[in-house]
Amino acid sequence: MQAVLVSGLPTTAFTISGVGAGADLVLPRTSIARVLLPRAGITITAQAPCFRTLQHHVQAGTLGDGDPITFTFSNIDRRAGCAEEAHAAAATGPAPADPGRLAWVIGNGAYGADWPPLGIVAADRQGMARVLRQAGYRVTVSADRGRAGLLENAATFRAALAEAAPSIAIIYVSGHGLSLDGRNFLVPVDAPATAAVRPEHLLGLDVLVQVLRPVEAAGGCAVLLADACRAVAGPHVPPLVAEPPRGVMVNHATAPGGTSFDGDRGMSAWTDRFVTVAEEFPDAAIDQVLGYANRYTRWQSEASRRRQVPVLYGAPATPVPAFGAGPPPARSGVLPRLPIAAG
Repeated sequence: MQAVLVSGLPTTAFTISGVGAGADLVLPRTSIARVLLPRAGITITAQAPCFRTLQHHVQAGTLGDGDPITFTFSNIDRRAGCAEEAHAAAATGPAPADPGRLAWVIGNGAYGADWPPLGIVAADRQGMARVLRQAGYRVTVSADRGRAGLLENAATFRAALAEAAPSIAIIYVSGHGLSLDGRNFLVPVDAPATAAVRPEHLLGLDVLVQVLRPVEAAGGCAVLLADACRAVAGPHVPPLVAEPPRGVMVNHATAPGGTSFDGDRGMSAWTDRFVTVAEEFPDAAIDQVLGYANRYTRWQSEASRRRQVPVLYGAPATPVPAFGAGPPPARSGVLPRLPIAAG
């Protein structure tokens, strides 16, 4: 069931608790948020700069689909001497590129053979590149590449990592994916028909982990984000993924054998959640941003009955770097720490 959270102030942070095992979910800092509610009792909290926190206790079954849940912040509850302009998160352009932050964004959507085209991937690619640039990364983008082009781009990016020795590097992939012969793959746009596809036609995600090894070897934090399906195409059940080296994190948008679904806002479900959290909390540790994006995706998928369970493997370098560069944005509240469990 879908509900609309509406606030009387333009900058409001919504959180939901009481979902499943009681995990809290961070929703976009806006005056309106559309959410899918589970069939259970929940508590929705709204926080706005300079005003006391408001809560609504909701039994989802008592609402109609699309009903608004309204939060009205009254001036009598305004904290004395507080100016919300000093606390509101400023909408800023891209941060100056940080030589210690590199990212490679891969988005394949224009497929041939009998692979269905993925129109949503262009929005994934653009959204992820935007949030990375805003956070100060030097971003390389590969759009609709065949296998040879991807391998050439991989060699170029690995050379850049070896030269720069960055403190954090991120590779993001979006497109068709599958598990074959116990390995996870991204499908290049020139792959043959599904019945004829073999590992030599694909790009192994373990190859991308190897691309990131210069970062791990230099003591930095390496991150691979894979928003692609992991449907089993061969006779073997895929492994859970070998534990990456220390300092490398591999985040799959779905569990082994699972599907990575489209979202309801023009992007894939997991990428939309990651971008939402990363834009709101760029100064949060990268593992925490992933933890919230994964929980948000899992909860929303359960509410919509299209179950998608993201999985995070590996551990970051210590100390854990923030996702973004620069000083924390001016806002009230911080992203709470979450226990991060491997899949």
